[in-house]
Amino acid sequence: MYKWLLGAVAVVLAGCQNEDAHYAPIEGMIYCAEANPVSFNPQVTTSGSTIDIISKQLYNRLLRIDPVSGEFIPELATSWKISRDGTEITFNLRKDVHFHDTAYFTPTRLFNADDVVFSFNRLFDVYNPYHFVGEANYPYFQSVGLDQLIPIFAKIQNTR
Repeated sequence: MYKWLLGAVAVVLAGCQNEDAHYAPIEGMIYCAEANPVSFNPQVTTSGSTIDIISKQLYNRLLRIDPVSGEFIPELATSWKISRDGTEITFNLRKDVHFHDTAYFTPTRLFNADDVVFSFNRLFDVYNPYHFVGEANYPYFQSVGLDQLIPIFAKIQNTR
């Protein structure tokens, strides 16, 4: 009985093929997730579909954390040094990192320490003109207390 049913399903499915169909190649990236992202800016949400899925596909970080060992792994920072008193971290940054080029944005320079400082200042300085852009409120950073632990004006060394 099962062989007959399996054979019938195979015949029906074989009839679904359309050998004349031509599929155009898709340019770009297609990413399927279990939920829509709340934002494409992972700084402004605590949504798992944004932070854990989308942002890792779109953005580079200074460091990432190895999920098995818990060790820091270089990403945009190639190395770092922590001061003896533990209050200052000096990051050495990757060289020749390009920003994405689109029809409406053409980068004029490479990634550098100014971009890292801008990101930290946008997060922690409520007087920064970009702090509230897009109704941002940075819930993750506030919930883990980073807004209290990191000084507003991060001191980051650029090694070019």
